[in-house]
Amino acid sequence: MAAGTAESASGAPRLGFTLPGTPAAASKARVAFAKFVEPLPLGADAADGILLAVGEALANAVEHGSPRGQADRVTLLAQWRRGRLEVAVQDEGPGFDPAAVPEPPTVPTAHSQRGRGLFLMRQFAAAVDFEFSHGGTTVRLMQRGE
Repeated sequence: MAAGTAESASGAPRLGFTLPGTPAAASKARVAFAKFVEPLPLGADAADGILLAVGEALANAVEHGSPRGQADRVTLLAQWRRGRLEVAVQDEGPGFDPAAVPEPPTVPTAHSQRGRGLFLMRQFAAAVDFEFSHGGTTVRLMQRGE
């Protein structure tokens, strides 16, 4: 995993790296992102929420956006600026229609153990947007600071 934590030209903390499209790499990315978020002035609930949302975005990027696994790349970019955390998770997959993804059932069933990723991202990040191109899908998440 090529990784880097630095400050932008404005002095704002930022994190950026590209990793293989595998579950093991996504797990390492979650750990690195959690360390990046820890000192930011988000508050416990907002920090936990964005950690969960970004974890879901990474999991989706690996599962749905990395059909070639190790040969595909997932990029995570995060930056603190103007009192908010902005995150982008990009994969090389074909994309999807977020509006076509149904909300999970309110009462879990034996067949509803999966399919909560977009719902969780929308619940725990202040904003979630999707961008699609021939090069893949980018999920943009934002969380406001205290």
